[in-house]
Amino acid sequence: MGIGSYELGMKRLTQRREDAKARRKTLPWRWTAAGAVDDSPLDPDMINDSVAPILAALEPRAAAELCLRAAAEADAEVAALSPAMTAAIEQAMAEGRVFMRLDRGLHRAGHLADIERALSG
Repeated sequence: MGIGSYELGMKRLTQRREDAKARRKTLPWRWTAAGAVDDSPLDPDMINDSVAPILAALEPRAAAELCLRAAAEADAEVAALSPAMTAAIEQAMAEGRVFMRLDRGLHRAGHLADIERALSG
């Protein structure tokens, strides 16, 4: 692969990352733009299961860095929510209309437990 092909590949990879970043922001952005929380049929297990083979294909350090970067971006998005939107999301969660943990640490605890099990066995 020549330098031109490498640069093109990196540009495409960067664009895909930006596209993925935009998709991650879609739900909180949509809710904030609408001023209300609508029902969102998210299945976190399906999302995790679909991403697992991709992460497994990466070098461990690259996968870890990607996860840390995504976690920081998710934390920033939650921190940027207005108090009114935070309350609306919490209400929708309590009513069972949406599944979105605002405390991202609770979400990550399961992943950390999976990693610890994998490393110990």
